[in-house]
Amino acid sequence: MKQNDRHLWPFTPKVSIICSILLLLSLLIVSSILRKLSGWPDANSTNVVLIGILLVSLLPIILALLDLIIERGARIEYHGVKIDFSDFSQRGVSDASDIVITENIGVEGQSIQTSGESQILGALKKATRNDIVVINLKEGQSWWETRLLVLAAGAERLGKPDKMVFLGTEGGKEKCFEGWAYSKDILYCLTSSNPEYNRILVTARVAANRLETVEPLEPVPPNPVAAVPAFPADIISGWAFKYMWSAFDYGTGLPNIFLPEQILQQELATRFETSEWKPAISINRLDDLFRSVLHKEKIEQSWSSEHQLRGFFECKSDYIAVTKNEKYSTFLSKSEVFNELLKNLVVKRDTEK
Repeated sequence: MKQNDRHLWPFTPKVSIICSILLLLSLLIVSSILRKLSGWPDANSTNVVLIGILLVSLLPIILALLDLIIERGARIEYHGVKIDFSDFSQRGVSDASDIVITENIGVEGQSIQTSGESQILGALKKATRNDIVVINLKEGQSWWETRLLVLAAGAERLGKPDKMVFLGTEGGKEKCFEGWAYSKDILYCLTSSNPEYNRILVTARVAANRLETVEPLEPVPPNPVAAVPAFPADIISGWAFKYMWSAFDYGTGLPNIFLPEQILQQELATRFETSEWKPAISINRLDDLFRSVLHKEKIEQSWSSEHQLRGFFECKSDYIAVTKNEKYSTFLSKSEVFNELLKNLVVKRDTEK
């Protein structure tokens, strides 16, 4: 087979641009004629149709760009990961730099009430300073639904981490990539799976919101009994009353920004984390809970360059995982990787002149 026979678009860049312009004009004319004859597209669908026309008209340029990437063998290095679309003899992957949260956000095997409140809140603070958090389910006993609910609730409320990557142990191989999902989707699936989860979450947030109306305290010595917050009588009831002493950091006098999650984890622990049973998340349970929102696309470092490239462009989500020998390596933004590809192509072209 000739090399040219493998081209997706065997024409020059100038022809590609001319074809895109002609295709755009032709589709706009057809759309205008259809609208006059049949009334379609109407006002509600005009924007969607125009976007579709624009995307279709760009096909010649996109196909020419894909040919260029394959032909020139673009290689990128992003966040310590080398993705070489032509030569894998010198590939290498550094350790992932994503934030990994300790099992169960506390001490593995202990309930949230005994694992130490400071450890749990400290893990939450660490997680909410990052965009991505890695959760290793191991063999299925390292995380409970209740702990994941606390993390997802804090992430959804504060906006970080907005993506969760799940790993597991399969066939004796550790840190296998099982999928990723947005934190807000994880929270929605968990609260939908158990109405009591949702009720506890809503009540915890209502109680925390009521306590937010209290003015900050003056910093006091480490003796909270000496500081009596000026709680209005109309909010001292229910869970707001139960958790009013947790509403402030008595060292600074400022509000406890993780109060909703602190209330949530205590109530979940009381109701669901018993010595006889804990809601563990196995790999099968992960799929049952989050099948509709879990993204499993990945690029494997051992794949051929063409296989990698096809996997990258066929991925429908905005992010994709990278694995090495089936073990999770890192997590990439497709838009940023695409920019790196284009930059490498431009640099390579300039150096070849």
